[in-house]
Amino acid sequence: MGIPVALYTSGVLVVHERVVASRNGGARQRSRGQECSTIDDKVRCEQWSLRRTASVANSGYGRGSRSYQMGSYWCLWDEDGGRCMVVDAVEAPRVVDLSFAALSAGEKISCVIVIEDGEGLVCGTSQGRLLKIALANDSVLQETRLSEHPVDYIWHDDHAGGYVVLTSRDSTVYQFAQWGSAMSLSQYKIQLPGEVVGASLSADGQYLCVADRRKIHFYRWEMRATPFRSMVVCQDQVDDDGITRIAWDRAGRMVLVCTTGRVMCYDTRDHWISVVARQPHKLVEWSPVGNLFLVGQHRYGTLLSVYEHNDRGHWSSLGYTDIATKFGISRVEQMAVMKNQVHLLHSDCYESFAME
Repeated sequence: MGIPVALYTSGVLVVHERVVASRNGGARQRSRGQECSTIDDKVRCEQWSLRRTASVANSGYGRGSRSYQMGSYWCLWDEDGGRCMVVDAVEAPRVVDLSFAALSAGEKISCVIVIEDGEGLVCGTSQGRLLKIALANDSVLQETRLSEHPVDYIWHDDHAGGYVVLTSRDSTVYQFAQWGSAMSLSQYKIQLPGEVVGASLSADGQYLCVADRRKIHFYRWEMRATPFRSMVVCQDQVDDDGITRIAWDRAGRMVLVCTTGRVMCYDTRDHWISVVARQPHKLVEWSPVGNLFLVGQHRYGTLLSVYEHNDRGHWSSLGYTDIATKFGISRVEQMAVMKNQVHLLHSDCYESFAME
């Protein structure tokens, strides 16, 4: 369903509502989108199917593993920094055992991205350091200390050809125009909410979205990373619902907003929030073409569902499949969608599946 939202722009409250004429031609009323929280009776999983294309045992990964997807690469790592897997959308996945000898006692890897050529990593640590590491020999190519606090997020900035780093505890954003012999670094203090639960950088590198439990906040680089819009998503009095994760789509138009009880999307062009699902889902990821893939645990199975956004501004189901029944997958820990492939980390195994 569609939910009108209030936007705060330059201190002025602007309410945007989608309205349609009533059937009797009288007063206008709010328009509500199609409800996508339940599976349509007409939707059949036969619309598409999954075929297993790769399987790699990886006993070094478990529930503490984390992942980050960037373009055609997906990176998985454990927090202790002992192991890393780089999945290429074209080539076979590479499992790399990393010693991370540069880590000091008690220091852990907090976030990782793959260098654009797929031959190295940029890692943030729990002690505020940034490391550039070669996958071929586990050597540290470059390092810099940014803060005394953990590096929480790293994004590759395709627009500037560098990196954007966020340390939320000291409310600082670092922008590297390039990281090499002539490194250029810009540093901004921003007005962050008290508790950051999620952050995401748009694909063009121009807009940073940060969330606390109730609101999402937008920052624009042209304005020296100052806030220009905030929006309430979860009301305090509504079933203790709170934001848990946000993510821009690949086109830079939609922001995925996951809460403890719902899956929603904010359309930054039309200033509209639509509900994709009214049940919490363990994993939700964007596909390259802007569809949403959802993994949900159910009493009798584990469903992988796909939704698309149509030109009427609604989300509709493209079908689902029970991956527990078909492939014996009962607990998915991480997921990525690249090209026509779905990549899953579950239990003690990494597997990829082609959508057909």
